[in-house]
Amino acid sequence: MVSLEQQEKVVFLNSQYQDNSELIQRLTEKLLKDIHSLDLTPKQLSDVQEYLQDKVTIFRFLRDAQFDLNKAHERLLETISWRIENEVADLTFESCIEFFENPEGAFAYYHNTDKSNRPLIFVRLRYFPHEFRDPNKKLIYHIKNYACFMMEIGRKLTWDMTCDRQKKGEACVLVSQMTAIVNIQKAPMLPLDAEIIKTMSMILDERFPGMVDTVNVLNFGWMYQGIWTIVKYLLSEQAKNSIRFTSARELKPFISLDSMLQEMGGNDRFQWSFELDKVLQKYGTGHIKEQLPYTPPASEEHSRSNSISDKEESESEEETFYDATDSLPSIPPVVSSSLPIPDHLPIPMNTTSLTSRAGLRMGTDFLTSFIDTPSNQQDILIPRKLSTSMEHVSQPPPSSSSSSSVIVVNAPLKKKAITRLKHLELVSRSLTHRLLQFTLGQQRGAIYWVLLYFVLRGPVESFIYKSIRRTSFIGPTYLSRTTIGITAVIATVFSTSLSDLVEKYR
Repeated sequence: MVSLEQQEKVVFLNSQYQDNSELIQRLTEKLLKDIHSLDLTPKQLSDVQEYLQDKVTIFRFLRDAQFDLNKAHERLLETISWRIENEVADLTFESCIEFFENPEGAFAYYHNTDKSNRPLIFVRLRYFPHEFRDPNKKLIYHIKNYACFMMEIGRKLTWDMTCDRQKKGEACVLVSQMTAIVNIQKAPMLPLDAEIIKTMSMILDERFPGMVDTVNVLNFGWMYQGIWTIVKYLLSEQAKNSIRFTSARELKPFISLDSMLQEMGGNDRFQWSFELDKVLQKYGTGHIKEQLPYTPPASEEHSRSNSISDKEESESEEETFYDATDSLPSIPPVVSSSLPIPDHLPIPMNTTSLTSRAGLRMGTDFLTSFIDTPSNQQDILIPRKLSTSMEHVSQPPPSSSSSSSVIVVNAPLKKKAITRLKHLELVSRSLTHRLLQFTLGQQRGAIYWVLLYFVLRGPVESFIYKSIRRTSFIGPTYLSRTTIGITAVIATVFSTSLSDLVEKYR
């Protein structure tokens, strides 16, 4: 049963959507005229027109701008330019395949709805990828692409759900938000830095405003308290207010236990696979593109996929919707014989290890995840090669007279010897680097943190505990937890210096 507060919120949003339908239409028409003045290719123009067909998105921007048409218009134009620059319309699950190929399941996926008929997205942090195919790109590149891809799926999903409810004559047609459930149980040391946090905040607040209703964090332990104390200062007020640290039992008034995954305390035994993820198949493969009434001719439009059959084009002209009250897996699958399910899920990784994700640093690289940067992934000489090459060093020519004590030194030979000495220096450095990696491993950032934390727990934690207890800012209930969190942050700062020092001499 939906709570009265949730019912009032749904009705209020729906009334705003209905009352401002004319404003939404005016803004849409204004944007459609403006985009023709931009220097867009036929493919880009078609993508933008498809995006502006989504009236729920237009409503979100208007609502976030307090229904100021000019302000919403300016922000939407900026977002359209951002989408073109980042090629958001072309993102598919293959653009971020690493997040879907874990043998135990995807990092995040859409499944079921809450009691207010909003789609649920389940995020399991323990399945964060350990490595990526392109080790030369920063971690933020992969995270940004994945976040944009998943939010784009949510945008299309909520628009389709709204259209379906409108077709069926529902009293409250609008589905403009989704609910996120984040399980941090068994999560690794997360690769967070200031740049990643600010980028995620920008995507949620600026490019997909008002789309996430709440982010419900499950299994939040004391070890994350110190990190959260710092991270929350990088988030907007809107983002902070949407985050809740809760449990499956506390979510019962909002989400049925039958809609919650069993691994998160619910009754749903759903196990993710590409074949069962109908939402990903429909919106994330890049093969389905609706033919809008005002798109350029098909001959001028670049296809999103390498090949789309005539049969698929005719089928894509008919919109398929499903009731928001039904569970999301009931969406008819769009995979056909011409769209085979990828047989490479999961794919064994055969790539250079990205980096350790355990190092937590402050300053410019606050809470950064990298220890072994791509620039350090160089070809390493080994002693066997060196000894082999040293055999080819020319020896001085034998003296013409056995009694002569004068040795003639050939200048090129001396130059070669110096070169070999430089090689020897490189080998010794590489051996030192290998020794550090072998001794401490890629998770040495975590080792530093753990060691320093236990060293600091005695005197430092005792001092912090006594200092906080003298103040009235923290109540007795949270005194111990706050003390542990601050001590963990201090250990992070010191482990940063040690990790940087090792990096310097590698």
